[in-house]
Amino acid sequence: MRIIGIEAQNVMKLKAVRFKPGPGVNVIGGKNGAGKSTLLNSVAMAFGGKALVPAEPVRTGQKKGRVTVDVGDWKITRTFKPDGSSAVTLANADGLRASSPQKILAGFYGDLTFNPLAFATMPGPKQLDTLKSLVPQVAEQIEDIEAKRECLYDQRHEANRDRDRLKARLEAMPEVEDAPAEPVDVSAAAEELEAIQEHNQGRQYLRAAMEHCIGAGMAAKAIVERVEEELAEARAELEACEIRYKCDALDLKAMGNPKDPAPVREQLANAEATNAAYRTWQDRTALVEEYKVVAADAEHFDGEVKDCDAAKREVLASAKLPVDGLEFGVDGLLYQGVPFEQASQAEKLRVSVAMGCAMNPELRVMLIQDASLLDEDNMALLAEMAEEYDMQMLVERVGKEGASVIIEDGEVAE
Repeated sequence: MRIIGIEAQNVMKLKAVRFKPGPGVNVIGGKNGAGKSTLLNSVAMAFGGKALVPAEPVRTGQKKGRVTVDVGDWKITRTFKPDGSSAVTLANADGLRASSPQKILAGFYGDLTFNPLAFATMPGPKQLDTLKSLVPQVAEQIEDIEAKRECLYDQRHEANRDRDRLKARLEAMPEVEDAPAEPVDVSAAAEELEAIQEHNQGRQYLRAAMEHCIGAGMAAKAIVERVEEELAEARAELEACEIRYKCDALDLKAMGNPKDPAPVREQLANAEATNAAYRTWQDRTALVEEYKVVAADAEHFDGEVKDCDAAKREVLASAKLPVDGLEFGVDGLLYQGVPFEQASQAEKLRVSVAMGCAMNPELRVMLIQDASLLDEDNMALLAEMAEEYDMQMLVERVGKEGASVIIEDGEVAE
């Protein structure tokens, strides 16, 4: 459905205008204030009704205004009163009028029909919602994937944080070379040392007793030699000493050789360092195992996130979006992998027009105001897209160059 004729009388700045736009780009030219914008607005008002009609739609001094837009199968006629009220009729090619014209008209146009370039200035979330409205099933799939990805991303973040924390602890912890097989039992070693000391003290006591017996025996022998009368007592003492000596000698022999306490002393002296090394080895071994588990979790979640990204790319690849390279972001759209707001002017123009084309399934028409801000390259791009999407574009520009129609003082001049 395209516009084949426009007639407007006494609508805002327009006096009487009749214009038959052709296919592709139709440039509405003229000076500022001549009525170019009003011609486009009158078309929008014909379709949109109350939502697009200004407070004073009738030309100053006139009692009513009228605009008629012919789209082939239908002819829309809307009349206006100075108070802003309006009435519309919708007749088919046979002259039959529709009973609910505005309801039918609402299905002809999209949100960007009357100002497609507004898409580029929308906030990111609204741009996102607009694209989602075109492909609701794809948008729902993307939202599910994004939700799963966000959950996996958080889990991966937690796992990476734990992995990095454990890695830092491992790097700060010294490695233990030739770690002891087991820690020193300080209590057992102390008991062993005490037993050795008691053994050696008993041995020294016995040796002292033996030496004492030798001395006592010699003294007794001297007394025997000197004092005959004390011989019997001395011999008894000697015999007793000899008996005790033999007993002590047997006990000494039974105790065996003296024991060396040096190894146990050394073990006790080094017990703290040995046990510290053993504990460090134990802690590091446990930390290494924990690190392996957390690192495996991080790698798992990283793979899950990549799978989500791949699934998203697959969904987008299969979706028929208005422009190649356009995709859903978190808070807005992405174009060619970067936020849409960072796109060039030409890229924004291409995407905005493509979105408008996609949202106009019935009325293949676009109204583009303030096109004087577009340079020659952008105008060429509009013509290219009009042909590519089989769209009819009514474009307002200041001046006469390239104009399809020129408006002067509310009327068609050329």
